[in-house]
Amino acid sequence: MILPDLEIEYINFLPFAAIIIIAVFVIAFLVLIFRSPFRYPYFIRFFDVSGKRKPRIEDFIDNFIIVTEFDAIQEHNKSILIWKQECQDKIKKSKIMKLRQKQFNACLDDANAFKFYLTRKQTRYKQQNYVRMPYKVTQPVDQFSCSYTYLKNRNEELKMINYECTLQEWHSKNQRKLMTKELREKIMIRDKYTCQKCGKYMPDKVGLHIDHIIPVSKGGKTVFSNLQVLCSKCNGSKSNKI
Repeated sequence: MILPDLEIEYINFLPFAAIIIIAVFVIAFLVLIFRSPFRYPYFIRFFDVSGKRKPRIEDFIDNFIIVTEFDAIQEHNKSILIWKQECQDKIKKSKIMKLRQKQFNACLDDANAFKFYLTRKQTRYKQQNYVRMPYKVTQPVDQFSCSYTYLKNRNEELKMINYECTLQEWHSKNQRKLMTKELREKIMIRDKYTCQKCGKYMPDKVGLHIDHIIPVSKGGKTVFSNLQVLCSKCNGSKSNKI
């Protein structure tokens, strides 16, 4: 008599299990329909600052604008505008227009449309076959979000100084500190190791000076266009004259 009882209980359980399964599918279907289909198209860039001390994320953003001439940022802003128009077209065709419009408005984030991250590679270790093995991991160290308007204004400022350096370098009070070994080498190569006043050729770099055309004391900047090669004699006679 036990077996028939078990069969009856099993048969009674089947409709209940079917109801649960159907309910789960219905809920999943409703979630799929009513969840927001909109995802804001953020612009994301990572800058590796491994080996750099006290990096400023604004300097990396400036250099990115200088190298790309603002084109990448402009193109992405255009893609955001196109995405917005496509979303509005989709909303107009939707049978739940009010909900879709509300979801669209909630996902808008123009104030943080452009996201920049500084990352640093760090060495970690793991034990493998009793041997300590090193491996690299990338860790975020700083982040900055901004609008297209912020970057557009920054680009205008960089454009005014011919994209010669970052804004922080341009406004730096210690211009001489910005004279790096790499910059000196670029000026020497550009001027072919030749004094721009008397024409003396100095391939061995002996007596070769890098001069500020407009002296620092008169507001001159340590930028490519304001530097030149002079021999020691010409540089001495020029002093702080323009």
